[in-house]
Amino acid sequence: MKREQINYKVQIKRTHQFILNKRDILKNLTAGALFIIYCSLFTAHAVQAQPLYWLGGHAGYGGNILSGGLDIVPGSSQCGAFANGSGSGFRGGLLFELPLLDQLRLSARGGFEALGGTFTTQLDNGLYVYQPSSRTIVPLLRQHTYATTLNYGTIDLPVRYAPFDFPLGFLLGPSLALPVFGASYVESEQILSPQGYLYLDGLRTQTDAAGALANTKLRIAAIGGVGYDFPIGPVSFISPEFTVSFPFTQVVAGESWKSISYSAGVAVKIGIMPHVAAPPPPPMPEPGSPPPPAAPVAVTPLPPAPNVSLSVSNAADIHIVATTVTETFPILPYIFFDENSSQIPPRYIRRGGDSIATFHEENLPDNAPDIYHSILDVTGKRMKDDPGTTVIITGTTDGKETEDTTDALARADAVKRYLVSAWGIDGSRIRTQARGLPANPTDEKYPEGDAENRRVEITSLGDNIFSPIVHANFTEYSMTPPLMVFNLGALSQAGAASWSLEAHRNSTPIAAFGGMGAPPKDYTWKLPDSVARILSDTDHISCALTVRDVNGLETTSQRDVPVYKQKNNVEVGRLSLIVFDFDKSDISPENHQMMSTFVAAAVRPASTVAIIGTTDRLGEAEHNQELSESRAQSVKRLLLASKPQANVIECKGIGESQLKYDNALPEGRYYCRTVAITVQTPVGQ
Repeated sequence: MKREQINYKVQIKRTHQFILNKRDILKNLTAGALFIIYCSLFTAHAVQAQPLYWLGGHAGYGGNILSGGLDIVPGSSQCGAFANGSGSGFRGGLLFELPLLDQLRLSARGGFEALGGTFTTQLDNGLYVYQPSSRTIVPLLRQHTYATTLNYGTIDLPVRYAPFDFPLGFLLGPSLALPVFGASYVESEQILSPQGYLYLDGLRTQTDAAGALANTKLRIAAIGGVGYDFPIGPVSFISPEFTVSFPFTQVVAGESWKSISYSAGVAVKIGIMPHVAAPPPPPMPEPGSPPPPAAPVAVTPLPPAPNVSLSVSNAADIHIVATTVTETFPILPYIFFDENSSQIPPRYIRRGGDSIATFHEENLPDNAPDIYHSILDVTGKRMKDDPGTTVIITGTTDGKETEDTTDALARADAVKRYLVSAWGIDGSRIRTQARGLPANPTDEKYPEGDAENRRVEITSLGDNIFSPIVHANFTEYSMTPPLMVFNLGALSQAGAASWSLEAHRNSTPIAAFGGMGAPPKDYTWKLPDSVARILSDTDHISCALTVRDVNGLETTSQRDVPVYKQKNNVEVGRLSLIVFDFDKSDISPENHQMMSTFVAAAVRPASTVAIIGTTDRLGEAEHNQELSESRAQSVKRLLLASKPQANVIECKGIGESQLKYDNALPEGRYYCRTVAITVQTPVGQ
């Protein structure tokens, strides 16, 4: 297309005049700030015997929000206007902080702040041009840009308030600024459409006006923010900060234009002790006279070290009972998939590589869901150990994803690929197939039902692939009380800088906690099994609270808590039956076999048996209560058929009242559809 040129150019003239004498204003602002600091120093000396003040600097980077509007052609709003814009820039300078009260400081800050930015707008101003390609008259669309540079000298006078025991402070106060480091603008425009039209100079972009912004105003704003003082020395801090500055005045006289700023940065503060004047020198003695006694040296004493106390409010001692437990963890042979996906979700552990050789079932955790998430490696390991075993992998859908079973078959193939590639299983031992909904689907009226029906089911003719995992003769600990509640006390005239709470057994540390500033009044420590495991029959835990003040002085308070540990005279066996299908209480053939094996090994003449049925959260609570009772009674009947003399001391259902596992996951809901059998047998019987 032949490139056309148009004769178009806008001449913009802006009136440049100063409405304020910047130097005089800056001089007055500086004098006013010094006067406020002088008055504050006088007030602080009247309140504090030994005041500190703080010197330092601050720097940050942030953004500017340009609000309001500017006429593209001054005084002619019909030609369009700039509305809102944005920019960014550096800000920084020096600071001075003066304590007024324990939690209150006056802060004076002076420095530099870049508050410029860019306005843009697109319009056609009713101008039309001929477009040869379409042989039509079309609007001439242009983008106007107004780029500003506003480099202010600032004086901020916020108050810093720190109401907490830790050094988090809030800033709020006035801010005054003038663009003494430069204020300029460049206004330009660019033809966006139609293509092929240029300005007279042969370019698509032209500069309409540029120069200094002479009619800028004194910026009066409110500054607010938050910062945290991290000590880096006895009286020095580094403080991450976030601040916002909201102006009350316009940038330029006669224009509706404000620049709101926000920034993230850091301040460094160094505390300075007030200077103490030295006493005048003594007069020279007369010749031959005895020397005068030495004058005492005036020393300003530091505040005393912190006063610290430590106690335990909920226990004078700790009792630990160690119980030998054998637990049988059944395996749920399902792998659940996300909607419209055949990727195995990341919560299923896939070791692969060198870690395959080190995989052993006895190293799996004592927790059903964590064991379940290793189902792929459990299956691979057992198939590798038993080369004659084959499996069938059936992929299913929720019945809503697609009209065919493409996703279902892809899910089954994904599981097969892992077993073949990671564990080296011969592919001929794995048959994959697909169907729509599972044979025993979860009710589709629940969204959770769809998530449960999108799965892979693994079945095998042999019993060894999905026989339960048994953790035999491991030790569980019960502690009374299960946690320690510490009462922490700290009084410091100079102010607490940090605290630490440590627990030791002999000289070995077993726990450590701490923080900046003063300690909280109370701290709770939940005692882990790892602590119970290392303590002996008659032992103690040594606890120590240490508080350091801003001068580097510290004090420690100690407390010993006696520990008594004993072995339970009862052994415990546990079995949780799963693969109860949704809303069913029938005991599957797999659970029949599992119960027979467990009951034969665990139930003895002196044993007592407790049977507790549970459900997931789906459905009405009343129905779930009845369902859990029905499941418990089914298990009791089966148990007594195998061991008629068994002493069943409890058989009940608790419905959904105690959800042991996360019901947001399909496997968590399945593991709640269970009957827990607990067998207690006196040691040696």
